[in-house]
Amino acid sequence: MEQIGSAAHDYFQTEFFQTCMRGDTLKWGTPYMDYQGAHSEVTTYAQPLCDAGGQPVAVLAVDVTTTRISEVVADLRHHNTSFTMVLAADGTMIATPADSLCPRALATKIAAMIFDPAVEKQDKANGRVTSFPFRDEARGRSAHVYYARKKFAPHWLMVSVVYDDEAFGELEQMQSTIMWLSLAALVVLTLIIQLFARNGRRLHATLMQQRADRELQIAAGIQQALLPQDEPTLHGVGSVAVKGCQLPAREVGGDLYNVFVRDGKLFFCIGDASGKGVPAAIIMAMTQTLFHNIASQESNPATIMQRLNTSTCHNNSTNMFVTLFIGVLDLHTGRLTY
Repeated sequence: MEQIGSAAHDYFQTEFFQTCMRGDTLKWGTPYMDYQGAHSEVTTYAQPLCDAGGQPVAVLAVDVTTTRISEVVADLRHHNTSFTMVLAADGTMIATPADSLCPRALATKIAAMIFDPAVEKQDKANGRVTSFPFRDEARGRSAHVYYARKKFAPHWLMVSVVYDDEAFGELEQMQSTIMWLSLAALVVLTLIIQLFARNGRRLHATLMQQRADRELQIAAGIQQALLPQDEPTLHGVGSVAVKGCQLPAREVGGDLYNVFVRDGKLFFCIGDASGKGVPAAIIMAMTQTLFHNIASQESNPATIMQRLNTSTCHNNSTNMFVTLFIGVLDLHTGRLTY
């Protein structure tokens, strides 16, 4: 709806937007430098939003910095000096360990060996994990690299590096370690998402409850505002006095009434939407609006009811309903049509 980035950052030309609008689910996109917003390298997680016909009409996307992914991946360590990396399908570094664990030059060397067909490799865990040995010359230590490719696009590689002296120093734990390495390689991205969600729930549980309470209070205020206000013109219309009040059992509810005067006639309705809470309040608000709009043009209560019923039945897959009474009082003759 609004371009808030610079002219050089055209959302409609981005990989995630074009892919999702074709109907594909991009999931994690190729990392890129975001100079305007995050001021760091980010990757985008995106999903298409579709209309009732299944056609994409918009894209919902969240940018996550590769630095944040690196922080989460850094915790996936099985030994004191082991480390984990995440590579794109073309070998681009997405998440790298701290320099104290693995200097950038060493990470680049390991990534190159993974894609080097001359390096002899072995399949592990029934072919789900691949491994090969390498020598860390700077530290004079031997190690093994274990990596697995994500099953679904984008096919990122999850890489774990374990030094032999640490791994073989804990022989009794080796079987368990290998099993967890293979499992972690296949589900690490799921763990990242779960970690984000878990931390978010822990940090914002109280805030979300307060926000929910506040939103219900706002909804209750909006619902009350939809009801006829205490206007002087309705205190005494001819020999008729009008007064209404709605007290929902919860913050919001489905009870409704409406009344207004047009062309010497008093139009009114009293009703109750099925159900309780927010769903009933939504039906109540829709019925209030439709009644006022239709009755502003039509004087026959039967016709008003018929048109209102047709409108509310449209796309009503939940089969919610409203019990409704409609009346039209001629203020000159005293005749009530309902």
